[in-house]
Amino acid sequence: MIFGALALLYWAVGLPVMPLRGLTKRPFISNWQEFCHRMPSMTEQAAWMSAHAENNIGLPLGPQSGLCMIDIDTDDEAAIEVIKSVLPASPWERRGKKGMALAYRWSGQPNFKIKGSNGSMLIECLGAGNQIVLPPSIHPDTGLPYVATAQLNEVLDDIPELPAEFEARLRAALHASGLTSPPRARTASGKVADGSTRVDIPAEHGIARFLAVALQAACNEILTQTEGGRNTTLFGQAKDLARHVAAAEVEWEPFAVTLAEVGLAVGLTPDEVPASIDSGWKAGSLEPTAWIPIAAQYVYTGNQDRMFHPASGDYLTQSGFNGMHGRVHESREGFSTFLMNGGFVTKVSDITYDPMAPTGVILGDGHSYYNIYRPSGVMPTQGEAQPFVDFLEFLVPEAAERSHLLKVMAHTVREPGERIRHATILRTRNQGVGKSMLIDIWRQLVGGHNFRETSSREMQGNFEGWLKENTLLYCPELNIGHGLSTYNDLKELITADSLMINEKHLKPRRWQIYSTMVFTTNLAVPLLIEADDRRIFFIDSPAVARAPSYYAGLANWFKANIGTVRAYLDTVDLADFNPWAPAPMTEAKKRLINRSATPLVQDVAFAIRERRGTLDRDVVTLDEITFALSDHGKVSPRVLGAALKELGAHPLGQQRIRDGRQSLWIIRNVDLWMSWTSAERIEEYQRRTGTFANLDETEVALRLAGRLNEPEPLSAIDQQASAIWIFA
Repeated sequence: MIFGALALLYWAVGLPVMPLRGLTKRPFISNWQEFCHRMPSMTEQAAWMSAHAENNIGLPLGPQSGLCMIDIDTDDEAAIEVIKSVLPASPWERRGKKGMALAYRWSGQPNFKIKGSNGSMLIECLGAGNQIVLPPSIHPDTGLPYVATAQLNEVLDDIPELPAEFEARLRAALHASGLTSPPRARTASGKVADGSTRVDIPAEHGIARFLAVALQAACNEILTQTEGGRNTTLFGQAKDLARHVAAAEVEWEPFAVTLAEVGLAVGLTPDEVPASIDSGWKAGSLEPTAWIPIAAQYVYTGNQDRMFHPASGDYLTQSGFNGMHGRVHESREGFSTFLMNGGFVTKVSDITYDPMAPTGVILGDGHSYYNIYRPSGVMPTQGEAQPFVDFLEFLVPEAAERSHLLKVMAHTVREPGERIRHATILRTRNQGVGKSMLIDIWRQLVGGHNFRETSSREMQGNFEGWLKENTLLYCPELNIGHGLSTYNDLKELITADSLMINEKHLKPRRWQIYSTMVFTTNLAVPLLIEADDRRIFFIDSPAVARAPSYYAGLANWFKANIGTVRAYLDTVDLADFNPWAPAPMTEAKKRLINRSATPLVQDVAFAIRERRGTLDRDVVTLDEITFALSDHGKVSPRVLGAALKELGAHPLGQQRIRDGRQSLWIIRNVDLWMSWTSAERIEEYQRRTGTFANLDETEVALRLAGRLNEPEPLSAIDQQASAIWIFA
């Protein structure tokens, strides 16, 4: 077992190792390069450990690992000695079939290759976009394991940085030793021959083709010049081309080399050519072409017929886009049409938000989508998290509530692709205790771009755009306690997998929902909930505000130690945490349930529970209920009927009885009485004492289950569904 034996050790120190395909050098995952920029999620880690424990192990290089590799691809000791003379000593040196790889800190260095004088590969610098096979993986050619001078995770802190200008120094040293041909930079052109230069122009439209065409035009212009205008033209063409290259953020060197070849071909001296090209680059790169970065910032969505700006989330019609940006490029057909026809802007069917897929263009259902999800930039760092633990204990002193809150936080951070199907409400009885600080920490951990703040008003509005494109949805000062209908509308929003989202000025469309909802409030009743609620986790914090110096010090600690908090959340045990499970009951939630009923509903529930007057029967009239509520004041039949329905009572309508007709209601054991006959329900109403009035709770339960002698066999009864709410 190779991958399975080592992966956890590397993940623990922030190295995003991945399984390779069997015992080969090839990554098993097709989109593996995204792990150059992020750690695999807990779900990905578990899946890999389960399915690929026997495979070779590879390490994506670059920003996430913070490492690059100098891969020496020769056994020539003289060459190795020259190379090592330019580089600092590395504590990690890996050997396989040939040569060796040395580990260094990655700080944005570009990848490069250097070939020997015989044309064979001599050395490569491997960074972002590359991966390295780690020992003891098996080399596919030799069948033997790779070996290293140390285990990489154990010497990580000792890995040195590469010196400044090391590539140039390396090339110079190799050339001076006769190991490489005279320095000749990479080229973007074809051969220079017979006074012409042929540039390889991509067939596919886009920025690469535009730059190649511009290079070809520059070469053609230089080649037409005669003595006296050649150097000026070379400078001018280099400057114009540099504006495009700088705007596109691609390497200048291939273009400079091609221009140099043309400059030499028209008779300029080796001293004139590099000076003119370098001056052209310096002048042109200071004025990059304006429309190119604008094109890179937008995505065209066919389903919406809009230009979408991922950085801000804004949509623009083509006319709106042209009005905003058209001045940077004058074109007859309009700027947006120019960009789309030229392939300069990414085109997709629509936008999507998927925490389990890489950022950018992805395929699904035969269509292309632009995934705007980006993982959080907060990486776990080892440290002492006690200030965070103490803060939570102060804010949520009840241990069970605090434990569940921690699991909710850890799950949202570690498993962003799986929403929690209940909402968390943190109520503080006192102002200024730090609940907003907790939310800000949480926001940083999931990533500010995956966090959305909404409001009680927006949540009750006609548009639902606030629900999408986030993994943590936060509403401060929650206040929607105006009726159970509002709560009923909210329930689906808390639990749904996907929803049809209506956004202003956009076509409605179905979105996958990843939002875990968190609310804060100072209100005792921020919303009304039902007695059998499963979707609200309610914390009522008794915390009292501490001195301002405490919060200032804590804020400074969090600013410097957010990675430590992330590492602490990685240790929270989620083995028994089920994001689909009902929210746990808390004492605060019980009080909220009691307070969620209107005074009338509470009074009716109390009268029924106490069997006041004739209400010891299960079938009664509205007049009898009104009489039992004599101290409540006059209540209309419509309002009283609504209160009864809220409590689960059931109207039977007009029924013929001894004295004429009466409108009857079942106020208890609804399922039972609905399974009996109309005559039996009328008989219950006409009793002096109700059928179950003098039975204790055990006897009632047995009677409901049909275990005592009954005149009719009873159907199974869901007592919970038929029970009347009881208010403490």
